[in-house]
Formats: sequence, structure tokens, C-alpha cells
Amino acid sequence: MALGTPDPLERARRQLREDAEQPQWLDLSDAIMARVRGISWPAARILTVDAEGEDLRDEHGSRTYVSGRVVRDALRRALTTATVEPRGIELDVEDDLLVHLDLELVATYAQDLQQVGVWARVEAVRVLAQHLGERPGFDPDTDLTVTITDLHEHEAS
Repeated sequence: MALGTPDPLERARRQLREDAEQPQWLDLSDAIMARVRGISWPAARILTVDAEGEDLRDEHGSRTYVSGRVVRDALRRALTTATVEPRGIELDVEDDLLVHLDLELVATYAQDLQQVGVWARVEAVRVLAQHLGERPGFDPDTDLTVTITDLHEHEAS
């Protein structure tokens, strides 16, 4: 097998020169990942309320808002169990107020799906109250939709 140049020093120098002309993939990868991690996905801000249902304000009169991402993540954690998990969580926010919550759930077979829906509604109301307060204008019976969109077999762990 011919190597072209028998001198190992010359071969090493040529290889280093070729490597120097190529992008530094690790540096490039780190730079790309830093930019991706820095991307801020848009999220609605949601106004919080106090125990009386009034805008929650600090001592300076500033209102308190919670990001829709925070609310969505809290709902996802609360609604994920061994037999149920959210497929979709849609927050409908108008004028900084949550006006509708749409939950799409996946459940396992052999469950009472009506009970799953009741449980999910109670959990969602609890999470919303914990993060946003209990807004008088939000009616869980009409402003919160729970839909079981798919069923699957329970996988024993």
C-alpha cells in the first residue's frame, strides 16, 4: 500500500494543515447549542388574582403575571400518572386573563373515562388556583374542556 510520501513528518504536517482548514466541529456545535438554548418561545402572560379575585398587586401597585409556559408545565406534571398523560394543553388568554383551558388526554384501557375526566378537571382547577388564583369569571364547567383523545394498553414497569 503506497502512502504517497514516505516521510512521517511530512504526512503529519499535511494532515494538520488539512484539519486546520476544516471547521472546528466541537466549537461550532457548542455555539449552535448555546443559541438554541437561548431561544425564547413566545408564551402568553397570565394575570394572577388574590383571594377576593382582584388583580394581585405588590406594595407599589404592580400586577403579577405568570407565564403560560409555567402554567402549562404545572398542568402537565399534575396530569401525568401511570395511566393518564396529557397530549395537548391549550391556554386561551385574552387581555392577560385565562378565558379557556383545553386539555387533551391519553388514558389506558379499562378505566372509567368519565372518572378520568372528573379527576383531570379537579386537578386542573387546583393547579390553576395554585398558580393564578381563583378568578371569579373563570367557570370550570364551561371554560375548561377535557377530551380523552386516545387509549392505549397499560405498560407494566
